[in-house]
Amino acid sequence: MAETVRKPSLATRIRDLVAGDGGFTLLETLAVMVIVGLLAAITVPQIAKWREKAYITSMKTDARNVANAIEASYGSMLPPSDRSSGTNIRMEP
Repeated sequence: MAETVRKPSLATRIRDLVAGDGGFTLLETLAVMVIVGLLAAITVPQIAKWREKAYITSMKTDARNVANAIEASYGSMLPPSDRSSGTNIRMEP
């Protein structure tokens, strides 16, 4: 009759890894550090470009909002006859 082999639990495997010689070698650690460094070198300039694009988009939106606020403010100062038609707006000096 064949015996069933039980797999060790996760806690047992972690305990064995910490207590035993199952750690990472210096070469493996250096390889991971090099990969992380390469990924950082690639992504940091991209993030800077994205921040600049977001800043420009924010400025455009703010300018559009200011223009809309000025138009709304100017429109509320017009006499009622000019407000209804939307045309023949008089600019007084």
